[in-house]
Amino acid sequence: MYTRRVGKNGDTALVVASFLGHASVVVRLLAAAPDSIDVNCADGAGKLALISACSNTASDNSAVVGALVARPDVDVNATDREQSTALMQAAYTGNSAAVKELIARRVCVYRTASLVRTYVQRAQRGSYNST
Repeated sequence: MYTRRVGKNGDTALVVASFLGHASVVVRLLAAAPDSIDVNCADGAGKLALISACSNTASDNSAVVGALVARPDVDVNATDREQSTALMQAAYTGNSAAVKELIARRVCVYRTASLVRTYVQRAQRGSYNST
């Protein structure tokens, strides 16, 4: 129901709400149909809700990331079409809260993407600089 394609780019409600940081919408979508919503469903661009939540640099998506990773069926190691993961996006955008949340959820830190070799390189290309 909620993973149905909408819009000309094949966006899903969950992916759009996750990217925009609308935590209350994400929570409502997840609660409305907990057994029928696919949190790992990619949109038309191949993005997943968790990766999208970690991609937005304009807002603090920690509540969205928290709501998504709290689901037992979320794949924290899932990749998009470019083989990027949520951790890669969080590192690239400098989202330290998401990085910590994902690592706490035992995300794989050894995965590489086709465009960037390691998470450290991804973080260096973006804005993440933790001391």
